[in-house]
Amino acid sequence: MIQAALPRTLVYVAATAAFSASALAAEPATKKPSSEPLNVGECVAMALKRSPQVQAARANVALRVAQVGEVDALVSPRVEATGYLAPMYGAEGGLTQQGGYKRDFTKWGPYAHADARLLWPLSTFGRHTAGKKAASSRADVEREKLREVEHAVRHEVRRLYGLRLFARSMQPSLDNATKILASALETAREKYDEGTGEVTIVSVMRLEYGAGELARASRRARDGAKLATLALRQAMGLDPHAKVTFSDNRLKRDRTKMPKLAPLLTQALSHRPEARQLKHGKTAVTALVRSERLSALPVLFAAAVGQVDWSPVRPKGYSAVLQNQFNDVFAGVAVGLRWSWTPAADASRVRKAEATRQWVLAQGKRAATGIPLQVEKARMDLQRHNDMARVARGQVKSTRKWMTFSAAAYAAGTGEAKDVLEGIGAYLLAKKAWYEHLLGAWQARADLEQAVGSK
Repeated sequence: MIQAALPRTLVYVAATAAFSASALAAEPATKKPSSEPLNVGECVAMALKRSPQVQAARANVALRVAQVGEVDALVSPRVEATGYLAPMYGAEGGLTQQGGYKRDFTKWGPYAHADARLLWPLSTFGRHTAGKKAASSRADVEREKLREVEHAVRHEVRRLYGLRLFARSMQPSLDNATKILASALETAREKYDEGTGEVTIVSVMRLEYGAGELARASRRARDGAKLATLALRQAMGLDPHAKVTFSDNRLKRDRTKMPKLAPLLTQALSHRPEARQLKHGKTAVTALVRSERLSALPVLFAAAVGQVDWSPVRPKGYSAVLQNQFNDVFAGVAVGLRWSWTPAADASRVRKAEATRQWVLAQGKRAATGIPLQVEKARMDLQRHNDMARVARGQVKSTRKWMTFSAAAYAAGTGEAKDVLEGIGAYLLAKKAWYEHLLGAWQARADLEQAVGSK
């Protein structure tokens, strides 16, 4: 009976915390000891500030915002300029009078050229507006992804905090059972040594076996609490062995009023990061499709141009038959259209954008049913664990009396060793169930907050 009473969930605590710790071990950690005990909210705040995942998500937001600026830059004024200096052979005549233009390869000098163009797109016929809207909405998607990452980090810290509390909560019960069993074992040994036959060696061995099992369970609980604490510190961005303490050491009943389902569903579908990502994503891909469809249209632009050429070895002036391109100044303004059309490439980009839009719409249909299901499941889990915790609490009270009375009866010589073992086993099973449901309610509350997109 005592073997069945050992809380196997302690093994789960150790294994789960070990997995979390190993998974987080690859994350860069910053050691910052804290002298003040931290509650779960302060642990979450520290994790959000230090988490590499959150920092990476923020960088993605900055990247998308910069891309919005790139789209805007496509219709901003652009200056193009060229200048160079080159050697030039001489020439005479041909500009002020007809004929007589002669090249002189024995006479060399410099030739300087400079030209500049100011181009200002006036209209893209809707493509720029659609492209900017697509880029801005894509940046909004990344902002919601940042919130999603923050929710995941918050949920992980709460989960590890709860596992730590669970392991530490079981330890006092195991210590209490160990003391009672140790007292019963001492009484059994004394009576056996007296040789009255009241206690047999079998009873002594039963109690010794139970003591060993309790010692193993206590060790697993201590190791589970330690490992969960290490993983929690790692999740907070601290060194696993940083000198930081926590203000809570035992799970407590969830006394928060159970929220109604309808408001939770409304909040989830309007405020959850994934739902808002889909909303912004639909806007982005719709604008992207429009932008790609308009890519075949020309660009209306205004331009101002200027050019200067100079060479001392070439004649100055003009003639009716020869343009002087080596000593000239020119400036002017113009309005024009620039058009570049590649039908196959343009059609391919439109199809790609349309396929992306269909994918986003499909994800929206999936979320419309998946998100409410997650919310309802988390709420049901919270309600179930709260209800079952009340049942387990009554079992803890009755089995504590069972354990205490059986130990007292055995000490008085009116009980048997198996009664003590069964009482201890039942008490530990009830206590384990009690804390399991408290942990389940703790986790369900965290799941529910994540499911509706709240902090």
